[in-house]
Amino acid sequence: MTERMIENRVKKLQTIEAQMKELEAQAEKVKAEIKADLEGKGVDELKTKNFIIYWKEIISNRALTAKL
Repeated sequence: MTERMIENRVKKLQTIEAQMKELEAQAEKVKAEIKADLEGKGVDELKTKNFIIYWKEIISNRALTAKL
């Protein structure tokens, strides 16, 4: 690739990464809305026609270990 082609690819990558960050922010917003709705209804699971939606906080005491 020429230097110009590489620069164009880097610019394209930067654009895509910025779009990914925006989409991740939008996804987190939607998740927060769903969580708030479930909490407002006092449930941690909701069944709809097409989905089973659940929001459960999982607390674990399990320690992660590695073999040396």
